[in-house]
Amino acid sequence: MLKFELIVSKGILVLAPEHALQAADFVALSSVLNDYLSTHDTLKGVLIHTKKFPGWHDFAGLMAHMQFVRAHHRFVEKIALATDTIVADVARVTVGRFIHAKIKHFQYADDEPALHWLEDHTAS
Repeated sequence: MLKFELIVSKGILVLAPEHALQAADFVALSSVLNDYLSTHDTLKGVLIHTKKFPGWHDFAGLMAHMQFVRAHHRFVEKIALATDTIVADVARVTVGRFIHAKIKHFQYADDEPALHWLEDHTAS
């Protein structure tokens, strides 16, 4: 299950994956994000806040995730990964080559500094 909250006033999407990601998670998320993007040019940032990445429930979940990223990445300015897993550093380098958003890794407990970084127009 993917819990999410769109903070409309800040233009920030907070994602908190709790269990293996499923295709249905991205259907619900896409609906909310597409509604937001219909009246806004970009999303200031995405905060992915999880102690440990839970993976995908099945291949359909992985494909839905990839399709979601492909459809929306160009509308996102920054991505903050607040997690204690080493996979975040690998993802930051690997995924960073394919998307234009700035990506920064924070420790799981540092979700507040991560939010501040997403809000700051001058931070890189």
